[in-house]
Amino acid sequence: MIGGEIAKPILIVEDESSLGESLRDWLTDGGYSVEAVENGEDALLMVDEHDFGIILLDLRLPGMDGIQVLREVRKKRPELKVVIITAYPSVNTAVAAMKEGATEYLPKPFDLDDLEKLISGTLELQPVGSGQQPTPGEAIAKLVVTKKAVGMSLQLVGWEYIDTYLNPVKKEE
Repeated sequence: MIGGEIAKPILIVEDESSLGESLRDWLTDGGYSVEAVENGEDALLMVDEHDFGIILLDLRLPGMDGIQVLREVRKKRPELKVVIITAYPSVNTAVAAMKEGATEYLPKPFDLDDLEKLISGTLELQPVGSGQQPTPGEAIAKLVVTKKAVGMSLQLVGWEYIDTYLNPVKKEE
């Protein structure tokens, strides 16, 4: 629940069934409505059928990988928040995920309280395209990489604006 309102459902896409079930049970106990699937194809079908608020998407999946699923989700529902979760974090996959529109990139294992804060905070974010563009300083300041004892966290917000500010189009005079 967010501010007394029931949040949109969460979709978990995790091929390790025990982790997917554990996350589903934990989030359900926390008051969230949760669906879980084990592959990208099923995830895309669920996105077609339901109005999710957020997807927790494993990077390595059988068949379509998490980046491919993310790309397809963006085509279907560009406003949908997607958090990539992975046991194999790297700067390359983090940057690829953010370029494709991931909201967050979360290395496994993660603290469940941190995950809950991330979910509640993500569900409260305004959708991209709300009409307010950040200033160049704000857009660039939102690129944050932190190295933690157990992994790394990369948050990139406003990617579409950063490119615009770094590579402005010159007007014809």
